[in-house]
Amino acid sequence: MTLTQLRPLSMGEILDTSFGLYRRYFAPLAMIVIVVSAVPTVIELYLQASGGMVAHPVVGILNGFLNITLSAIGTAAAVFVVSDSYLGREVGAREALHRALPYVWRIIGLSVLTTLVVGMGFLLLLIPGLIFLSALMVSTQALVLEPDLTAVQAMNRSWQLTKGYRLKTLALIVVTGFLVAIPSTAGGIISALLAPGAGVLADPAAMPLGWYLVVSIAAIAQMLLYPLMYAVVTVLYYDLRVRKEGFDLDILAQALEAN
Repeated sequence: MTLTQLRPLSMGEILDTSFGLYRRYFAPLAMIVIVVSAVPTVIELYLQASGGMVAHPVVGILNGFLNITLSAIGTAAAVFVVSDSYLGREVGAREALHRALPYVWRIIGLSVLTTLVVGMGFLLLLIPGLIFLSALMVSTQALVLEPDLTAVQAMNRSWQLTKGYRLKTLALIVVTGFLVAIPSTAGGIISALLAPGAGVLADPAAMPLGWYLVVSIAAIAQMLLYPLMYAVVTVLYYDLRVRKEGFDLDILAQALEAN
């Protein structure tokens, strides 16, 4: 992205820019997804085929911990890829994953806190939950791209940045979430049709090969689509900074100083 393009964007422009970044940097984003998701996904499929958590509780717990840790690494790495590319720099999957490692525990802590806050909002009423969800949406980007922030400070930063733009933020979340959920929704419908007898409630061990094939393809497709959400939210984060802080002028000043 050139400096002249770093300007306030409409909702459609944010989506268009995010899709462009996702397509252009699909290879490093896909590699990040594969690295952080391959082992937990294989273990999850094994659990589904062999009785689930009830039959293998220790494996299930360990896989849950592994999934949380690797997801945190993948989240930070994806944000680095999208952020650097948006600002006109190149970063590969390996470098992004390496840069992400120091953020693991802070991202996990942030995820726990935001889940609690948003969950409490939805328990109270739907509207407070939606407000908290949109208000805290760029917390992860703030934590990763402004490295001096703690988890609580990142949440407060997101709250301030999204103030006045929460309806726009919520609309972007809904549209992107719908697109990301298409593979799992389609896969769920098809796998239910393929399941024998009691449908989706049937014993996983009795499922036909086609069922596992559909579930696996849907899971892979959704994993590969999920970085699109990070692309949208990261572009939104910079859009909010441009609107509220003149971030484009800061970047221009740094470029002039470098020259």
